[in-house]
Parts: sequence; structure tokens; C-alpha cells
Amino acid sequence: LLPLGFLFAWLYHGSVILIPLTILYALSCLVTEKRLIWKPIAYACAGLALGFLINPYFPDSLRFLARHLPDVAGSGTGVPPSAEWFSYASWDLFQTTRGAWLLLLAGILIMTFYRLGLTRRTLFHFLACCMMLVLFLRARRFVEYWPLFVALFSASVIHEASGEVISSIKRLANPAEIQKRRLIWFAFLSGLFVVLVAASAVNAVRTGLEISQNAPADRFVNASVWLKANTPRHSVVYNSQWDTFPDLFFHNHHNLWVAGLNANFTYFIEPRLWLLYKNVS
Repeated sequence: LLPLGFLFAWLYHGSVILIPLTILYALSCLVTEKRLIWKPIAYACAGLALGFLINPYFPDSLRFLARHLPDVAGSGTGVPPSAEWFSYASWDLFQTTRGAWLLLLAGILIMTFYRLGLTRRTLFHFLACCMMLVLFLRARRFVEYWPLFVALFSASVIHEASGEVISSIKRLANPAEIQKRRLIWFAFLSGLFVVLVAASAVNAVRTGLEISQNAPADRFVNASVWLKANTPRHSVVYNSQWDTFPDLFFHNHHNLWVAGLNANFTYFIEPRLWLLYKNVS
């Protein structure tokens, strides 16, 4: 956890999610095994602290993290949040991740049907899944996190139930029926594999079509080239939308652009500048 925390802090400022995850792991140990563990939390905290401190961007690495916490907590600065910080409408919440919702339901039903006791692993994955669901309800950007933890929880439940399934088959069936059931399971799993492969192919095609409908990457190439040829080096260009910056900057390192990041960063540097930028826009 210590080297993982260090590397995580270098790669992603949301790496602090590792701390509540280790706390949930300690809680699952306390509930299922009646023992209190602290080392995972300590190593995760130490790794993250070292990663943020021994960092080429220190102390800005810490400032960058601090300036994103209001977004997560919902206590904004008055700067309009980006679309990713809004929550989905209830039906969109289901439509976007319907597979994950069905998988979560399947995991809970399997636990109930086989009357499985909560193991440390299953409880940890369930608690982590709940935490990610709360974050997902808070903001749509966590759509990237929650389905993964649902899959981990359901996989853990299925693994725990596999012994019960095999035992019940052995108790209730004679050798011929066991072989028959194995064939049925093989047919079922084969069918499931085909369905998943087909669904993946359909998703890949749909994603390709979605990407093809995006704004073309060269939409500002003529403007960028003209500015490069007709303005002094490092002259400032006002761009009214910060998310057009990548398209402009890709073709033109000659000029300086007013906005290249979320407006929160302009606000933190100088609130009056952000207000001026907003009014000009």
C-alpha cells in the first residue's frame, strides 16, 4: 500500500480515495473477525503523503488537491461547476449503468438464496460499493468508479456461493444427473460468453459512432495557424471557453491562451480576473 499510495499520488490527484477504502477494509475486519487493524490505513496515508510531498509539483500538488475538494463536497466557490459535477436524473442514473444495477441485484439475491454469511472480503467490497454509489449519486463523474466495485462485490459473492452450489448438486443428484447439470452449466456459461462478446461488439460500434459525431479535432486549425503567422510571439489570445483550449493549443504553441483549465483555477488565482473573464464571455 505504501508504494501504491506513492505512485497513485503522482498519477492522479483523486488518489486520496485510497484512505476511505482502507478504513472500510479495517471496518470489515472488525465486524467479521472482531480484530482491529491499523497498518493498512497507516501505510496508505504514508504512501499518499510521500507522493504529494516528494513531487515535482510540490507544494502545488497539495494546492491542486485542496482546490478540488470543494467540488466533491458540493460546497462550491460560486463558479459554475462543470457538467461532470452535476448528478444524473434518476432514470438516466439507471440507463447509464443498468448492467451494474442488475449485477448488484444478482449479488444480493445470491447471498439471500444461499444464506451466505458475510466474509471480510465480501463485506469490504459491499461497503466500498456503497461508498462509490453515494459518490455516483453526488456527481456523474463517478460513473467510472461505481460499476467496477459492483463487479468486485458480485464476483466475491459468486465465489463464496460456488462451494454451496457444488455441495447441493452432489447431495441431490446421482452421477448421471451431475454430468447432465455440468453440461447445462457449460451451455449456460457458453451462451453468456457469446452474449457478452456480442454486447461488447455492439458497444464498440456505438462508441465509434458517438466519437464520429463529436466536433472535428481540426475545427480551429485555420484560426490557430493564422494567429501563429500574424501575431507577435507570446501575445495573449482570449478564448471564451476553457474546453476549446486543447484544440487551439495543439496547433499553436506560439500564443498564450487566457483559459485552459476549469474556471475554478482562474477563480483561485484571482477572483476578480474570473469575474472579468465571465463578464467578457
